[in-house]
Amino acid sequence: PKDYTLNIDEVKAALGAGFIIVMAGGIIDMPGLPKIPAACGIDIDENGKITGLF
Repeated sequence: PKDYTLNIDEVKAALGAGFIIVMAGGIIDMPGLPKIPAACGIDIDENGKITGLF
């Protein structure tokens, strides 16, 4: 394209991943995942009661 201007709203550095992230317009980035998944906190006892869902 010619004669087009792309307005950049924000520039982020994802140092761990080695990325430079350029945000423009209504773009949103995906949040990172926790170090320990929520599934690790779910358990079922001997009576079948599930704990750790909420």
